[in-house]
Amino acid sequence: MRIKLKLALLLSIFTILLSVLYIPTQVSASKGVIQTIKIKPGETKKLKVPSHYTNNTNETMYLLPRAYLSGWGDAGANMVFITGTPAILKLLPGEGGAFSYTVKFAEKVKPGKYLMNFSVKEVGGGVFNEFTIEFIVGSVEPYILKIYTDDPHNQKLYVYQSSQGTYGYVDKNQKIIIPAKFQTAKPFNAKGAARVSANGKYGFINKKGAYLIKPQFDEIDDAGFHEGLVGVRVGKNWGFINEKGKVVVKPKYALTSFYTEGLAAVYLHNGKGGFIDKKGKMVIPAIYSDVVGFHNGRAIVYKNGKAYYINKKGKIIKEATDILKWEYDE
Repeated sequence: MRIKLKLALLLSIFTILLSVLYIPTQVSASKGVIQTIKIKPGETKKLKVPSHYTNNTNETMYLLPRAYLSGWGDAGANMVFITGTPAILKLLPGEGGAFSYTVKFAEKVKPGKYLMNFSVKEVGGGVFNEFTIEFIVGSVEPYILKIYTDDPHNQKLYVYQSSQGTYGYVDKNQKIIIPAKFQTAKPFNAKGAARVSANGKYGFINKKGAYLIKPQFDEIDDAGFHEGLVGVRVGKNWGFINEKGKVVVKPKYALTSFYTEGLAAVYLHNGKGGFIDKKGKMVIPAIYSDVVGFHNGRAIVYKNGKAYYINKKGKIIKEATDILKWEYDE
């Protein structure tokens, strides 16, 4: 009799444990990667995954799905979005049901392999089932995001920005002539050269996209070439190069302006300005608080709170009383 009672008791305990372990049941459950899915940034995919659950209890169950991306945390914050349908699965006693999933990786996600762990838990309870899907995020072909119509020298090529934030050039029919591979790009000048940057350095290309001057300077003057020369910066120092990229005036100035009438305004690192010729010779000493380039043989310089007109020899022509005082207050 005692043996029969022990067997009945053990059978009851086994039945209870089995029912607890079976709440709920996932069909074809797997602890490893169950699928590998290829997807592109910005693309939406509806997943068919083994997410069928059966309620084998005498209670109504409310289940909801969650997703966790390895290394990122809960999915849904800026990088990847997942929705389960339905949002909450209500299962009556003995009833079965399933979730379907929609996944979208944000456009800024870098190509690569990512593991996403899916889990289903009872509202207010613990996790019942988990499975992992591997996503292979591929690259997206860049497309034209914006076209800039500036073409001051009628070169018939226009800067465009790609969906990846890089810049290239299109023609009037929006056909890509030079692919978007530059960090920055400017319109072509009258001689068919355009200032571009790559890897943080600046240079010039021709209308076929070939480098006329390879990117090597930390900055190139926005004013572009004037009288065959353009200001360039190397580190903290400015100088000038010619249209072939040859350094004509060694970078050593705190700031430079463009050439007019054969002379360029430059500033030393002490803040004083003067003028150099095209060989880099200081022909008008850097003794002024501010200087403005030559026009019709004279330039404007500022010193001791006053403005003066000077000639190309640095001689004062007269005080520039026609310039408002606020323009040259030190």
